Amino acid sequence: MLKLLSKPSMENIDNYFENMKTFSGIYIRMIKNSLEKELSLSSKSEIKEKVFDVVNDWDKLIKDTTKHCHYIALHELDSYFKQEIDLLKNDLDYSSQEDKEYRHLPIETLYLKIVQHEYLGQLNGLCPKVNETVSLFQKT
Repeated sequence: MLKLLSKPSMENIDNYFENMKTFSGIYIRMIKNSLEKELSLSSKSEIKEKVFDVVNDWDKLIKDTTKHCHYIALHELDSYFKQEIDLLKNDLDYSSQEDKEYRHLPIETLYLKIVQHEYLGQLNGLCPKVNETVSLFQKT
């Protein structure tokens, strides 16, 4: 189970609704369905909402950075690229320091991990260059 969750990909997520069954996806679906039966509706909603909020915040950060970089390139202000990357890194550092208190039960944690895994698996499958871009920002 931990090996499956450590490598998010289209192969390792539940793609049943897209009629793309995979061996790993069948296990993830079975575990997720079992967890959903045990969790309250409010717990499931809260977990999905938190993942949704993170995704939206990340999307906004990427859009804002792209817009700023486009402006910098358009006006040939190359010296500001490093400054923009530093701002992005500061935003990433700040967001990783927020909300350090952990309040989930182990069953909720596993469900959260699976929901995150599904999103990242779709993202990795649809946009394989995203990981390269993120790691580029982290290295600079």
